[in-house]
Parts: sequence; structure tokens; C-alpha cells
Amino acid sequence: MNKLQSIFIAVSLALIIAVPVSAQMGEMMKHGKSGMSHHEKKDYGMKHNQNHKRGHLFGSYWKKILTDEQKGQADKMHLALKKSLNVPKAKLNVKKAELNNLVVKGNPDKKAIYQKIDEILELKREIMRKKYDHKVEMRRMLTPEQQVSFDMKLLETAGRKKGHGRH
Repeated sequence: MNKLQSIFIAVSLALIIAVPVSAQMGEMMKHGKSGMSHHEKKDYGMKHNQNHKRGHLFGSYWKKILTDEQKGQADKMHLALKKSLNVPKAKLNVKKAELNNLVVKGNPDKKAIYQKIDEILELKREIMRKKYDHKVEMRRMLTPEQQVSFDMKLLETAGRKKGHGRH
């Protein structure tokens, strides 16, 4: 099995697991089945999540209840991630430009194009691994309550591109 097939299988499995969970949670929240009473939801929404229409424990709630120590730790972890991604992201942009140049040549070489695609996929794999290592590390520092919110946000956004999700 080649690398591309492995990536496709991994992404497919993640979506098979995440999409039904996300859909089920969306239905639960739509029908008010969050586990809180009507009054608890109302009070919670007013106290903790005034700008959010549903006022539930999921989404980015975990970010709001970080301790000062956790916030400092998270900032350090985010900075380390950004530093570790600078070079691979820059290389990725160069490889994409090189790929485009290969395609627009007078007589494009498919073998060279495919090789460049493999290089791009390898950089994307490196970037993705770093991002998910970061998510695992972030999750480890959270309390069980924060982990539930973190997990729901992660599953809720599975398969959506940044900026293209539900608002």
C-alpha cells in the first residue's frame, strides 16, 4: 500500500467515526438534550457564554476555563508549534510553486509532476503530525471537564476547512 492510499484510509476512518458523533451531538443540542435542565442551560448561557446562541458546554468552552497556569503553558506550546511549522510551511509553498512551474512547461513531465506531488504530500504529512502531536499535548494538560469540551470541538470541526464551518 502506498503513502497516498494510507492517508486516504486514515482520513476516511476518521470521518466515518467523527461525522456521526458530530451529527448526533448537533441533534442533541438542537433538541435541548445536553444533560442540563432548562434553568441550568439558561443560567449557564448567561454566566459563561453570552455570545453563543446555544450556551452549552461544548465548542471552545475549554479555552474559557483555563487556569492562568494552563494559559501560560498553552501559550508556550502554541509558540513552539508555530516555530516548528514555519520551515515546513515555507517549503510547502515553494514545492507548490515548483509543481505549478512543472505543469506549465511546454512539454510537462508527468513523472516529475508526480514526484513533486509526493514531496508536497510528505511535507503535508509532517505538518499534520506536528499539529496532531500538539493537540494530544494540549489535551493532556486539561482537566476531565475541559477535555470533554476540547474533544467535542475537535469532533465537531472534523472534515471542515478553517473558516468554512458553522458560525
